Amino acid sequence: SFFSLCCCSVLLIIFTKRIRKIKLLSSIFFVISSIIILITVPSVKSRLIDATINQIGFKDSNIHIFTEIHERHYRSAYKMFNQNIILGVGPKMFRETCKDFKTYTEEDLSVDGCQTHPHNTYIQLFVETGIIGTLPIIILFCFILSSFSKHLYFMIFKKRPIYSDYQICLMTAIFITLWPLVPNGNFFNNWINVIYFLPLGFLLHSFNKHSINQ
Repeated sequence: SFFSLCCCSVLLIIFTKRIRKIKLLSSIFFVISSIIILITVPSVKSRLIDATINQIGFKDSNIHIFTEIHERHYRSAYKMFNQNIILGVGPKMFRETCKDFKTYTEEDLSVDGCQTHPHNTYIQLFVETGIIGTLPIIILFCFILSSFSKHLYFMIFKKRPIYSDYQICLMTAIFITLWPLVPNGNFFNNWINVIYFLPLGFLLHSFNKHSINQ
């Protein structure tokens, strides 16, 4: 969550025009406040910094992907994907099919690599919907990424942005939720679907409205 907040702030500062100064001042204030809190409140430092370092395994040099539990989920998911590459095992079926592919260590048999979902959007989609079901999400993410690149090019070299600040905010929301290198919730969960698809609906409406005005 902290990483997503920082990433969102950086994107808005870079790509927006009207609210850039406000976001820049807000981000500077946020950084200074965060540093002060981390220094003066040990419990916050323990939760954000120390716990993260311990979970990833930097202290004992046994590096994990996010945490050991997440890594076990991903190992189980990889085994499942190899058996169902094209169509996957079916939406919300990770929890059921995983029983035959679960991974765990001999030192800790009580914690295996199975839960309701593998805690990463792309891994879940690859496992449950296969390559066919994951491809549209990958295309959407690539579209947002290319739109940011094109927008930045026009801002720097043409001195005119392609998209409005409103559209940039919506694309930033989609970009953050579809960023692949973070743990995620269940892609087929109702409230997460609201977070994922509501900005997309407003973005498509803004594109349609812009084309009509032209």
